[in-house]
Amino acid sequence: MEALRNPDDCARAERAGDTEGVTAAVLLTGAPGAGKSATLQALAALLTRNGISFGAIEAEQFVRGSPRLTVEQAAEQLAATLELQRGAGRRLFLVAAGVETAAELAEIVAAIGTEQLLVVGLSASAETLTSRLAQREAVQRRGDESITARARALAAIAPRLNGIDCVIETDNATSAEVANEILTTMDGHGLLSG
Repeated sequence: MEALRNPDDCARAERAGDTEGVTAAVLLTGAPGAGKSATLQALAALLTRNGISFGAIEAEQFVRGSPRLTVEQAAEQLAATLELQRGAGRRLFLVAAGVETAAELAEIVAAIGTEQLLVVGLSASAETLTSRLAQREAVQRRGDESITARARALAAIAPRLNGIDCVIETDNATSAEVANEILTTMDGHGLLSG
């Protein structure tokens, strides 16, 4: 597992001064099969074990249904949900969202609307994505071949979209290892204080 970080790229995640009441978020993105859902679950477990209050949302749930919602419609629902979460006193959010373009990423980032944000691109080879998706589709009995083709096309593109702060390779890492890497990054950028 290797985190590819440029110190200048993570500046958005850092804020000086008092962080009480400040909202913060980690946005996990990547191609289908990159490990967004598994990493979200593992990171949620780590935060829970450490007694850290948070909300966790898989934004892709907003588009499901028929007809599917657009990214813009899903972002609107994400923003409303996070506003309700803030009203309930939550200040830290974990969001998993698959995006395919920098414009879609910007739409989701705007919907999150926190003062501190760390955008993590999860990356895996096309072969790893294909293998993971084949296992997932077999378990869920959906047999959706289009998702595999889309994942292969996005393998090199998705984790390197403009707006991503840190990229973590997930090919040879467990979701727990990736979550630990993200937790360390969050702590280093002050996202766990406040």
